[in-house]
Amino acid sequence: MIRFELKNEKEFQRKLNRLKIRHGKRLNDIVQDSTSKMHRYAVHKAPHDDGKLRQNITMDFKRGGRPEGSVISNAKYSAAVEEGTKPHTIRARYKKVLAGPKRKAPSGWNNFSRDWAIYGKKVKHPGTDPQPFIKPAFNVGRRYMIKQTKRMFK
Repeated sequence: MIRFELKNEKEFQRKLNRLKIRHGKRLNDIVQDSTSKMHRYAVHKAPHDDGKLRQNITMDFKRGGRPEGSVISNAKYSAAVEEGTKPHTIRARYKKVLAGPKRKAPSGWNNFSRDWAIYGKKVKHPGTDPQPFIKPAFNVGRRYMIKQTKRMFK
């Protein structure tokens, strides 16, 4: 446990309140700008096969005594994309066998090729490499916030 005493607690509170009044709006703006910058970078950096991952990245910002900003990816597979996956086995759950088209149709086509590949009742997936998009976006937002906060107190 760490304890410390303020020699002049009333003076400290007065200075703290003065800082809130003088810089509170600017601090709110900095947090909002940083959150917005983080959101844009996460959307830009996210892989985009069908665009659903990018569509599920949301931003929230709360003003007030303690400004807060958050960027969240709501897609179920966000963590798997961000961190990658280890090799694993995929098993057929609702069908007798796993199957899929042999080749992907060119973009803009509505119908897939009728040539299907049958994979079997279970398949050993080799895993996926990480494709981070949230952590790099956080670092960009954090650096921007620190830079702007330092600039505010100069």
